[in-house]
Amino acid sequence: HYKNPKPTATLICPRNEEILLVKRAQEPGIGLWCLPGGFIEREETPEIAAARELKEETNLEGKVVALLGTSSHFNTMYGDILLIGMEMTINDWSKIQPGDDADETDFINLKRIPTLAFPCHDKIIDIYRKKIR
Repeated sequence: HYKNPKPTATLICPRNEEILLVKRAQEPGIGLWCLPGGFIEREETPEIAAARELKEETNLEGKVVALLGTSSHFNTMYGDILLIGMEMTINDWSKIQPGDDADETDFINLKRIPTLAFPCHDKIIDIYRKKIR
């Protein structure tokens, strides 16, 4: 019996020089900004989980266009977590609204990222920054 990390779909949704962030409505990290995403459920691919989490948290529909990389994190609530960073493309931003785990959504310039709820999200953002340089 292995104590494997729980995988997440962790999303970078770019719009020009900005990325989409969500403000957490629940613990851990309530009231702090983070990348959209969440746990991959049984029988889901990372891409299906990414689209589902994006819809749940932002009401947007999107498609994975790139696998960016991974990051690990130990969370006191859930144990070891493996973040799978994915870049999404969004065709229509007009339907954006905070969903189940989000109090707010906003576009933040990549040069002005606030302190995030999870330091491992900074690593996913850094991977994305290196990709677009």
